[in-house]
Amino acid sequence: MEKVRPGQKFKANAETWNSFIDAAEYVKMMRGGMSGEMQRKDSKSGIVLARNATGQTMEQFAAISLGDLIIKPAENDAEFRSNPPVFEAIAVSAGKTLTILQQPLADTECGSAMLVGITPAKLTVSNEAHKFASPGSGTLNSSESGSAQILWKESGTGEKWAVLQLGIAEGYSGYFKVSESGISSGYAVVNDVLLEIAAGTFTLSEGLNFISVNFSLDTSNLPVFDGFLVGSTFPAPESGNLKVLLATAEMSGGAITAIRQQHHGAIYGYIFKTCDEVAP
Repeated sequence: MEKVRPGQKFKANAETWNSFIDAAEYVKMMRGGMSGEMQRKDSKSGIVLARNATGQTMEQFAAISLGDLIIKPAENDAEFRSNPPVFEAIAVSAGKTLTILQQPLADTECGSAMLVGITPAKLTVSNEAHKFASPGSGTLNSSESGSAQILWKESGTGEKWAVLQLGIAEGYSGYFKVSESGISSGYAVVNDVLLEIAAGTFTLSEGLNFISVNFSLDTSNLPVFDGFLVGSTFPAPESGNLKVLLATAEMSGGAITAIRQQHHGAIYGYIFKTCDEVAP
């Protein structure tokens, strides 16, 4: 087939016209097939879209939490597949995913919020030595652990500007939920047995913190939780007792500033041998 020049009379024959129809049908078919398999459009790494559902105007770099997903696959599968996810932006609160708005948003307006990355933000500083930030009830607070690391902040306490790294692992991770005031919940695994640890039974101290678990061979070797032991050096083994490293804590100004917890650290036994017992 040859192209038609401007002003030239054109009368398509059957073969040419049918080729046009086939091409149009093919493009239509391809577009229809892609709608169900289309990948999401690229979005800036670590950025999600949020629609202000707080009922008030939110400033740039305000801390928010992510609420419900706006477009769900059950309601609009094509939109869900082809567009970046959009979440409700709700007042920042503990237990919800922390994000920082990257632009001011009027009520019901949609805009970008950072989920992972480095961003300015305002937070309430209670201890200048704190190295993390965590959401509270309506405020973002400095803390001894959290999913946001403080890279820099203004000096002093109260509401301060800071530069945060979002999306990091918690200051502690593992079976124990530890805060400055002690254990709020958690479990210990010793000899493949899961032990529940009661809240409020332990106060975190600076340095290394250990859990002490007793067990008895005459009861099918089932360990029994028997309190905590805290020390700066690993405690010596005892008959019928296992020592498990719980966490290390950093302290400044009389307050815990950071917590580092073992993921699933557990001691299964001890092997002792002096040099003169080793064969040459």
